[in-house]
Amino acid sequence: MRILGWILALSLVRAAFAASAPHDIAWTDHARRFTGESARVREKSIKALKADPNLERKLRSAYGTNDHFLALDVISVLRLRSLLPFLRDASIRDRTGFSYHVMNSLLTKKELPAYRDLYLERLANPKSSPAAKMAILDSLPRFRAEVPVSRLVAIFRDPSPEVRGSALAFARHQVLSERRPEYIEILKPAIEDDAFQVRLQALYFLGEIPKRLRTARAKEFDEIIGRCRQDPVASVRNLCQELAP
Repeated sequence: MRILGWILALSLVRAAFAASAPHDIAWTDHARRFTGESARVREKSIKALKADPNLERKLRSAYGTNDHFLALDVISVLRLRSLLPFLRDASIRDRTGFSYHVMNSLLTKKELPAYRDLYLERLANPKSSPAAKMAILDSLPRFRAEVPVSRLVAIFRDPSPEVRGSALAFARHQVLSERRPEYIEILKPAIEDDAFQVRLQALYFLGEIPKRLRTARAKEFDEIIGRCRQDPVASVRNLCQELAP
């Protein structure tokens, strides 16, 4: 009888542990099942995560750790808008920039103006990482944000060529999609950028500008072409020659 009693007690302990373990240690395993698994497995993991009463605390604790991306995936997939204020404040220290994309997925139309202003502040904040600035510049078209041309030109003093390339991509969107020709001004610092990839990007952008607009600003384009004819990188020189009138 005593042995049976021990066996029964051990079974109860094991059952209790099995019931609590998924909530205590397995949120990362569930998060990893968002991709590469069947829809059934994915939905089962989502259901398990939603049932975890401590999930938000765990996600906040995981922010900035090795599980940073998993935490942000969970916030986005489960649409945990309750964590939006946390992301707003914590994203200033996010070196990956991914927080901004997750915030974008959670924002309502009513919230866009406030977050547009926040993003513009972060763009000028020296504490913002290069990846964060790239994410912000990528997000701004959705906000229909007004970024003064002079401010965009100033970004070309940023030490990161990736950030400078993102600023150029934003200008391209403004010119080609929003019909804002004043952003062509960005081509002047871009064609003299230290990174040849940015100079190439500038020339590809120039080649996409409608002929009527190039004709109207012929003097500016002639000046840009004149600057790239003697570029030290052959691929830049060759593309420059192709675009020359």
